[in-house]
Amino acid sequence: MLDRAKQMNLIPQKSDIYFLEFPEIIPDFYHLTQKLDTLDHCYILNIVLSSTHFQQEELSSFVNLLATYYENKVEIPLIALTVSEKFDSSILQTLSPVILNFPSLDERSEIEVLQLTLSMIQQESIRLAKNISISVEFLRTLSANIHNCHQMEQEILFAVSKSLFSSYTKGEVNTLYLEPGFLSESCNVDQKISSSYVLQHFPDTITLNYQQPYDFHLLDTPWNTHSVQLYHLLVS
Repeated sequence: MLDRAKQMNLIPQKSDIYFLEFPEIIPDFYHLTQKLDTLDHCYILNIVLSSTHFQQEELSSFVNLLATYYENKVEIPLIALTVSEKFDSSILQTLSPVILNFPSLDERSEIEVLQLTLSMIQQESIRLAKNISISVEFLRTLSANIHNCHQMEQEILFAVSKSLFSSYTKGEVNTLYLEPGFLSESCNVDQKISSSYVLQHFPDTITLNYQQPYDFHLLDTPWNTHSVQLYHLLVS
């Protein structure tokens, strides 16, 4: 959501998302407001409900305090309450008119998982100002071992960090290379993975150019026009 808003120039490029743990932040709301005052370019304030050991009244009171705090502020972030699948979401229905359910990666289509993967890698490419070459085996191994977006992001950051270190030791500073060996130990790189329908139509290696970012949200199906454009962009 944050990246899409930036792409559409709806928010400043410096906008960011900040995370707070609930109910750990309950005891001293004044201290919390002091922390909130220091947040610059906060577009999304994400309240993570990591525990169920609190009363619904506590959460309602906290949300009301936040509403009061931001009542006269110029910049008001989108306040999101995020929960795990095991959380009783009925608690939120009295607090928010909008309840969003984000499916796990296992419940998403192959093309959507590929969109998310390439978009996250592209973000790192832009952030580091380096081209990133990705082996199709890396994509295949990654997709077979991850189950949620947070895990995907952590694996990509881990792999990019190892690749960055490797590139400097080898003197290859312009392009990073992502191979299955750069994934963490939690990924089984030795397992036999059958080729997915989508990845069967990808070249052995694709390269993301940080100076020519691609909108992977246009990649709807393996055979649409944008997919053909993407293929030629990546192998050119």
